Amino acid sequence: PRITLHPYATGSRRETVRFTMGGTSSRISSDGTCEVQIVTLDEALRGAAPTCMKFDIEGSEPDTLQGGRETIARHRPKMAVCLYHCPDHLWSVPLLLNEILPNSRFTMRTYYADGYECVCYCIPN
Repeated sequence: PRITLHPYATGSRRETVRFTMGGTSSRISSDGTCEVQIVTLDEALRGAAPTCMKFDIEGSEPDTLQGGRETIARHRPKMAVCLYHCPDHLWSVPLLLNEILPNSRFTMRTYYADGYECVCYCIPN
């Protein structure tokens, strides 16, 4: 009863995108076979007060963080954000989290020796 599924994805702005599904991952692609509506996290969570958020969204983590700035800054949830989908996420995502949630504690952990499943944990003070 505490879980609600919604038929959309989250990003930095409202739009419709196509994506390709395959194997263990999916990605946004103009020639994708599936179409999905994107809304901002602020819009999706209107009226909610999250205490913990985990993002593993195939490289769309920065866009969703941008689209959720108000909600994240207001409620200061604990965050777990995957960093391994794009090489620059290793530094750009923690910098963005620090911008949205200043004065937080950060740690990173990788769950495989090859760097896959690297997660940034952000704990607001």
